[in-house]
Amino acid sequence: MMFTWLFKRNKYGKRRILKENVDEYLLKNYGVTGASCIREKVLSGFVPLLQDDYGVNNCCSIASITSALYHTGALSSNTDKKAHPGTDVTAASAGTRTKNDAPAETRAPLAKDVFDRVYKNAKRFFFGKRGTNPFMIKPIFDRTLRQAGRSAHTRVAFVKGVGVRFARITKLIDKGIPMVFSLFRDGNGFYGDHTMLIVGYAVYSAGGKQHRFLLLHDNWAKTVSYLDFDRLPPVCSINWRTV
Repeated sequence: MMFTWLFKRNKYGKRRILKENVDEYLLKNYGVTGASCIREKVLSGFVPLLQDDYGVNNCCSIASITSALYHTGALSSNTDKKAHPGTDVTAASAGTRTKNDAPAETRAPLAKDVFDRVYKNAKRFFFGKRGTNPFMIKPIFDRTLRQAGRSAHTRVAFVKGVGVRFARITKLIDKGIPMVFSLFRDGNGFYGDHTMLIVGYAVYSAGGKQHRFLLLHDNWAKTVSYLDFDRLPPVCSINWRTV
């Protein structure tokens, strides 16, 4: 059978799941048809930040922490006020921000100064050519918040089914809290040894079963990726700010 997959391919030929491809994904991997979304939530007003914009290799964890701080308003961006006059970085709600449509080459990346602060702290916690150790994400998160005079109330949870539970993720998203999400493998061969930001979740019903997905900003694309939570291997972690 031929599938009209619209997934973006990685270097191994694998493809990420997009919203418009969930039906085809479930048919190919579970043999079920007629999928319907019974529950879905995505953070409103989320502005995607791309790690390639900052000129630092293997900075997925740094970009994810930056995105979390920027989206929740924990850290404002002075560079945005100068380079992105169309971006409201002082608003209490991230949903009121609007992006400047100026060409990328004429302006600095969004939240560049926030990224620089996180990057400086990441180097204190052994950031190097291979990126960031997932165990160091929380201290980087905490130190950046303390330097900004904010309460460093962050939490970390490890291992799918133990600390990384779908119920916990949905509860945090429902409260408007994004999570820095690190994994070793995704169970489908697309993401590996990567850190992203969880910005939502979705539950589909098909074949008499429920299929759970994490909605991710993967730091590579501006569109949201879907990750099959039930195929996710145990080795993973989430970090988030509680206050």
